[in-house]
Amino acid sequence: MATTVSVRGVSKRFRLYQERYQSLKERVIHFGRVPHEDFWALRDIDLEVEEGTTIGLLGHNGSGKSTLLKCIGGSCSPPRGRSRPGAGWLRSSSSGRASSPS
Repeated sequence: MATTVSVRGVSKRFRLYQERYQSLKERVIHFGRVPHEDFWALRDIDLEVEEGTTIGLLGHNGSGKSTLLKCIGGSCSPPRGRSRPGAGWLRSSSSGRASSPS
């Protein structure tokens, strides 16, 4: 079978800022640098889904499920790795509903 979705080494980082400087004086004192913490939503993810296969992404809140779907769909670009969706790869993303054949 053909591969519908291919993800190789995808990583996505967000910067979380603890505080924001409000005044020009604060920015000058800190040389324009705002302290931040790196949060890796995805790190080196590899995934292949063959045509006709149904998968589900399970995980705790903040584990990167939606971020992975966004990277595959192209609405956010991963700074590392590459993702390649095929035609018609996603029928219903983030619907929040489970469906059963009955």
